[in-house]
Amino acid sequence: MAWDRLRSSYDSVAHSYEAQFLDEMRGKPRDRAVLAGFAACVSDPVLEVGCGPGQVGVFVRQLGRSVLGLDLSAEMAKLASGRLDGVLAGDMRWLPIGDERLGGVLAFYSVIHVRREELRAVLGEFHRVAPTRRSHPGHRSRGPG
Repeated sequence: MAWDRLRSSYDSVAHSYEAQFLDEMRGKPRDRAVLAGFAACVSDPVLEVGCGPGQVGVFVRQLGRSVLGLDLSAEMAKLASGRLDGVLAGDMRWLPIGDERLGGVLAFYSVIHVRREELRAVLGEFHRVAPTRRSHPGHRSRGPG
């Protein structure tokens, strides 16, 4: 799907999407457990890429993290703006964030839109803004071998 068409699609369904999914985390215990593990292993701030109306980011905020949202859709970004610590409309392929400025990147439902040939570049952007740290609290060294 072309990015412009994807953007306008989400712009047009933003309010109905919010109505349908805003409370979705309540009924997803496995997702909540995964997000709790994520929140325990990263530092602030966290960028939620493809934040939609902010339902996932709100849950991570409740776990004590500072969450910034980024969404391709300006309408989705507007909906999330009252729920997260900051929100931008932007493209995950070119994150408007300086190198190594984030404690973590959360892309819970967004990378499904990335074509295979673009995936390496998108993941490179995630790494650029929040590089992997071998010393994070959840890391276990395997030692030599």
